[in-house]
Parts: sequence; C-alpha cells; structure tokens
Amino acid sequence: MAIAFVNVGSANSDFDTVLTITIDTTSADFIACIAESAAEQTGSWTAAYHGQALTALETGNGWIRGFAGKIAAGDRGNFNLVITFGVVEKCFAACAIYSGVDQTTPYDAASVQVDATGTLTPSVAVPSEAGDTVVALDARADNPCTSEAPGTDETERFDVVAQGFGLWTGEQAGAASVTIAPTRNDGGAFWADRLIAFNVNAAAGGSVALTGTITASTTEANIIAGGKTIILTLTGDTWVTSGATFDAERQAIINGLDSAQAEAAGWDAVVKAGLAVTDVVRTSDTVVTVTLGAFASFNITAQETITATVPDSAVTGTGPYTATPTFTVDPEGTVVALMVQHNE
Repeated sequence: MAIAFVNVGSANSDFDTVLTITIDTTSADFIACIAESAAEQTGSWTAAYHGQALTALETGNGWIRGFAGKIAAGDRGNFNLVITFGVVEKCFAACAIYSGVDQTTPYDAASVQVDATGTLTPSVAVPSEAGDTVVALDARADNPCTSEAPGTDETERFDVVAQGFGLWTGEQAGAASVTIAPTRNDGGAFWADRLIAFNVNAAAGGSVALTGTITASTTEANIIAGGKTIILTLTGDTWVTSGATFDAERQAIINGLDSAQAEAAGWDAVVKAGLAVTDVVRTSDTVVTVTLGAFASFNITAQETITATVPDSAVTGTGPYTATPTFTVDPEGTVVALMVQHNE
C-alpha cells in the first residue's frame, strides 16, 4: 500500500504553554509534528492527538522537539493535536499527516542534525527502501526568518514563519539511502535550529476473502428462507477492537454489501436495508461473520451480483478493501407445466 500525504496544520502563540492544532485525520493513519519555543527548555514537552500520546523523535533538550505516532482507527476524525511546553514563552508548531502507514512499526529511528547554528544547508542521511517515505521536519530561530526550499527530489508540504521561527516539512520517496537537504533562505545567524528526518514504513497491502454458505449456488428461495452466512476474512490487517469500537462499525459493514443491480424488491432494497447490526459478529481479530435472517419480501427477476467492501473505519490499518470473490443470487426458475390430452 502506498503512503500518501493528506494534510498539514499549524498553530502559534505569543506566550503560552499549550498549542492546539485541530486537524481532520479521517483519511489518515500517521502524524508527525515539530514544535519550537523561544525559551531553551530542559523540562518535558508532550504531544498527543485525540488524547493518544505521540513519541518524541529524539531525546535532546533545547528549543525544538519532534514527535510522531500512528493514528488508530478509533482516533481518526476532526480532533485536536495538543503540544504542551515546559515553560510559558512564544511557541510555534506544525504537523503533517499521512495514510497507508504500517500500524505495527510506523517509523524507524530518526536522523537528527542538532543546533548547527548558522547552517543554511542542513543535511541528514536516512536509511530507507523503495515503497517507504522519508519525512523531514526542520525548524530554526532567527530574526528575521524567511523561507526554506526543498532539496533534490524532496516535496515541500509546509513552509511558514511565525513568532520569529521558521518551520518546514517535506518528504522524499524511499530508496536504499536518502539524503534530506533543504535550503534555508535566512541570514544564517540562528540561535537554534534542528533538522529531523526519519523513514516511515508503508503498510502491507491488506485484502479480504469472502467465503461462507452464501457462495454456494444461492437462489431467491435461500434469501427468503434465511440462514446463509457471509464470512469476511482479513489478511494483512485486523478488525478494530471488539466491543463498543467494533459495534459502531457494524452498520458500515452492512452498507458495504452492495448489489450491482437495483430491483425494487432486490438485495439493496430488502436485504441490505433489513439486516440488523446484531447479524454482524466479530468472530476473531481477522474474521467477521454476517448471518442472513429470513427476507420473505425478496423478489428478483434477474441475477444479482453482490460485492462486499470493508470500510477503512472498520480495520486497524488503512482500507477500504474490496472482498473477493463477489457472489450472485439467482431468481427462481420458471416452471412450465404441460397438459397432454388423450383422445380415445
């Protein structure tokens, strides 16, 4: 699965200990941020998205810190990234969000160039590989700060100056070895600067297999009688946690059982509309079973083809996934009665 940039956000304040960035991560599963303060701070800084703590990318103290972390399925939405500083001062922070990131090992150890005061062309080498993405976060403090330009093969995502700080984010496609080297278009008399770059691991492509009794010559009469099962088995991903989190996704799973046809008393109008969320059961971390009830009003005139699509919100990785194979429902055959008259 390819990693994709989704969006950026930022916030700044004249004097504060907390910055809040509201950013919509509905279609994202990874977040990285960089923060800067006008005071050199040895106390702890923290960053959390929707209450879930991000991890510091390096352990040094000072004016600048970087953080990163995965965004679990239950934490995706229009929520707040909250950065807490050690002391009250001018502060500035920016974040970038991505999708398609591995949720077990989202990123590798960061390469950091710390406080190379006056460096206009910082540079760090990052081990990576094809399919991954190297994310870069750069910060500097000068008076004044101006713009920053991406290096060779780098894509810029954010370049903003505020409160006497300059923050820049970008990325480069993974390869055996990647060098991040943006150019700072400033005077060079920085009193603080830091370039942080790290490899973000791409999620393995997940898939869904559709099995169950629904695949065995299903006819109109079988749907009317009920009892057929649809089994959805994930590979390379898992269903969200059982209980309230999964229960909230059951209707979305039902909605993903879609017919290519649109008969008035067909699959979409009768079965999909009539399934109850209690018919959807999380059998294991990778298996969900949907059991059909009886649908007496089901009535079709031609074969229907049903495709199951698993929504992104129902899995811990990054969907959606289209299950294979599809299945069909056939109408009842026409019975022709013949009367033979025998004449004496």
